[in-house]
Amino acid sequence: MPKIAESVAPLQTHEQDGVERRAAERYPSQAEASCHSAVASNITPFPTRIQNVSTSGIALVLGRRFEPGTLLGINVADPATDYECALLAQVVRVVPYQDGQWLVGCAFTNQLGEEELKALRTEPANAIDADRRAWVRMSCDLRAVCRSGSDQPSGSWCVTVMDVSAGGVRLLSSRALEVGARLSVLLPATKERQARLVTTSVAWRQAEADGQWLLGCEFTPAAAGSR
Repeated sequence: MPKIAESVAPLQTHEQDGVERRAAERYPSQAEASCHSAVASNITPFPTRIQNVSTSGIALVLGRRFEPGTLLGINVADPATDYECALLAQVVRVVPYQDGQWLVGCAFTNQLGEEELKALRTEPANAIDADRRAWVRMSCDLRAVCRSGSDQPSGSWCVTVMDVSAGGVRLLSSRALEVGARLSVLLPATKERQARLVTTSVAWRQAEADGQWLLGCEFTPAAAGSR
């Protein structure tokens, strides 16, 4: 039987939890799972793929949407690793994804242990991925230059880099881009490393109150050759 991940820390208020989830390092994952409403009397499991995971939250790719606030039971049974576990998380964000699917961001009710995190995460395949992970530790709120795949160089515009993980980057942009759009992002230089040009694909977008757009972008294979 799947085991429930051990409780480490209780879920906090939305404001506190949002700050801590942004601070927790996210790791890409390809683990297969199923999920269901934890409070429904008739449990109907829905297949899902874990896109990324941290000690405090998880992002799921689903064929249906769950409303924010929904408590989900997540059952992981990954045939690639023979790892099984059961998790409990609350939906905090739902955005359209590719091919009519939904990207569902959830906060764990109890912080994930290191053993569970290690089992769910995808290890970097090469030195390029390890190098990307180092960007997670650089300061946020940085200005970068962005260009869509259809733009000429003169069509570049400035974005704010909110955070970077091993699998992608989160940008604050004045332009609304469609999910699936290709972007080239020039990450700024720091004292530790030179500026880098990476290629990404928009995985989700969210309208902000000030008229800007929050873009969740995944690194694409072309990024491995970018400098």
